[in-house]
This record gives sequence, structure tokens and C-alpha cells, in this order.
Amino acid sequence: MQSRAAEAYRSTRQKTASPRELEAGLLLAAASHLQAVPTDLVDDRHPPNTKALVAAITFNCKIWTILITSAMRGGSDLPDAIRQSVAELGLYVIRRSAQTLQEASGQSARDALATLVEINRSVASGLRG
Repeated sequence: MQSRAAEAYRSTRQKTASPRELEAGLLLAAASHLQAVPTDLVDDRHPPNTKALVAAITFNCKIWTILITSAMRGGSDLPDAIRQSVAELGLYVIRRSAQTLQEASGQSARDALATLVEINRSVASGLRG
């Protein structure tokens, strides 16, 4: 009973959430996926779970592609400086993601994932005000 009520609340909240709230939620979801990957990379003696890494990075890049496109499209109500900042940060995230896939294991990959998680959380926090 309680889980049905929670699901109904989530569903209603998703239908009534502002675009900024939806974007923040997607960034946090992507951060959670990214954060789950380092546990597979901790032990350098075993091959990393590249499937989980690729899935998390791909999801994150899709979210950032949507954010870049949304910010840069005509009719956006964002100031030009913010639109440019979103585009630059998004391109950085996508480039860093590609580098992380190339590294795929070790400390530098863990550090890169932590950076991507922090960026997502910071932007989500800003979106939520």
C-alpha cells in the first residue's frame, strides 16, 4: 500500500515538475549511475565492468547533449552568457567522458568519474535554487 502511494506521488510530481526540476532530476540520476561505477574499478587486478562504465557515461552524455541543445536553441529565455556557459560545460563533460572511456580503469578513471558526479550535482543544485 505504502509503495503504491509513493509511486503515485512520484508520478504526480513528475507530471507537475518544472523543466528545471526535471533537468536537475536527470542530472542527479546520471550522477548516481556514474557513482555506482567506481566500485567496479577499485581493484586494478580485475578487469573493470566496462558495460556499466559505458552505460553510465552514455546516459550522462545524452543528458548533457539535451542540456546543450536546449540552452542553445532559438527561443531560449536564458541570457546569452548562461547559454554559452552551459554549452562550454556540456562540451567539457562530453570530452572528459570520452577520455574516461579510454582510460576505463585505475585512479585517473575514478577521479574523472568523481569529477563528472560533482559537476552533475553542482548543476542540479543550481537548477533547484
